[in-house]
Amino acid sequence: LEPSGLIVTNEHVLQGSSRVQILTQDDRRIGADVVTSDSRQDLAVLRPDQDPGRGAELVEAADGGLRQGDRVFAIGSPFGLQNTVTAGVVSAVGRTNPEGVPMIQIDAPINPGNSGGGLFDLEGRLVGIPTSIIGPIQANVGIGFAVPVSRVRAMLDGSP
Repeated sequence: LEPSGLIVTNEHVLQGSSRVQILTQDDRRIGADVVTSDSRQDLAVLRPDQDPGRGAELVEAADGGLRQGDRVFAIGSPFGLQNTVTAGVVSAVGRTNPEGVPMIQIDAPINPGNSGGGLFDLEGRLVGIPTSIIGPIQANVGIGFAVPVSRVRAMLDGSP
């Protein structure tokens, strides 16, 4: 993330690790330490050993500035297909996960491997972190969820 150099992802992606490898946009593998994580919010902050490259800009509005019907796009690696972009709309804001954490409901296709990537507005600013899907099968059926940027900002503010 700009300008901190920290990386935010989903906690469930780390599978309890305290040290991970990051594959950068330019195909470098660099190590990173887990600075903090929160399973309730499904967020984790990583500190890379080296500069991973340009980071994402967080949207300034505390609530992400999102409204129902806004267009968004997600970048992730569904089913191992790296740097895949999917687009959709914000279906609802203010949903909550089973732990009561605020979520953004989106219809952009979210599949296994999208977790921990970014959800962006049309100006390319980070508005959330895709985290889960709900459906009869573990693949996209049109209802995806992302942790809002307000929770990302709170995790970053609390990171050493």
